[in-house]
Amino acid sequence: MNKDTVTFEYIYSKPSSWKNKADTLARTAYKLEVDRDKQDNKFVDFSSSPVYYMLIGFALENYYKGAILAKLIKNSQISTNGELESSLKTHDLVNLAKQAGITIEKTQESQLKHITEFTIWKGRYPLPIKASHIGGAMTYHPPKQGQKFHIVTGLELAIPIDDVHKLIEDARANLESNNKKIILH
Repeated sequence: MNKDTVTFEYIYSKPSSWKNKADTLARTAYKLEVDRDKQDNKFVDFSSSPVYYMLIGFALENYYKGAILAKLIKNSQISTNGELESSLKTHDLVNLAKQAGITIEKTQESQLKHITEFTIWKGRYPLPIKASHIGGAMTYHPPKQGQKFHIVTGLELAIPIDDVHKLIEDARANLESNNKKIILH
């Protein structure tokens, strides 16, 4: 085994590495929140929202993937061969949350689908790889009090910051719980 493979295997098999990266991404995203405590501003500033949601999505990915790996380690099912587990090669937050063992409500599923679009392309690029993928990015319908712009215009829609924080807190708690199980096992 070469040095790179040893390093890869070591970091890969430590759910705490995934948690640390997720915590860093979440903290960075939270810095983009504007006047969160003001009653009239429960949403992220729209000029930074694509990057905000991308960072939140990457944080959620890391929490979910760390929890999935913790489960695989606990069940002695982890073998990397110097490569990421195939089930983890995705940005699909709904799928990852389910693999991590998180029960998600319908609204949360819709929010995770919306955030997934930012991890795939909306946070980094002005358009997706295929025109057909634009439609998937326009499907999020937040609760009435959360709707900031009309869906037909193609402008951003916001997820209330408290909902975003709940997704992060649930993902972090799930990873910590799964990590404790492998330490105690």
